[in-house]
Amino acid sequence: MREQTKVKEEYVDQEKVSLATVGGGAAIERFDIALQQVINNILDVNTDARKERSVTLKVTFKPTEKRDMGAVSVDVVPKLAPVSAFKTQVFLGTDATGKGMACEMDINQMNLFPKKGDNFKILKGGEKP
Repeated sequence: MREQTKVKEEYVDQEKVSLATVGGGAAIERFDIALQQVINNILDVNTDARKERSVTLKVTFKPTEKRDMGAVSVDVVPKLAPVSAFKTQVFLGTDATGKGMACEMDINQMNLFPKKGDNFKILKGGEKP
């Protein structure tokens, strides 16, 4: 049976590793950032309210062959709901010069596609009719 590695005397007074101390508190800080992303995503009206969101915290240890040290990797991944698609309708036609164009449906808009000979004036920014 192998003998377990004992903690060296010079490390006895060191703070033990915990989720709060690993990486100087980086694990909790990253979790808090991911949690805020989840909360913001839930509050975003452009996402599906019914979709589940999650935060995954993965801590990986890779010990050395002698088992007296190890590398620690902390990965925090938020899973968010995607932004929902939206639909609209457009009218397709040509302008007075014959160039193809599309106008989004607006019930207050009149005469979407002027014909040649219609009396219309193209206004430039800030110009009044």
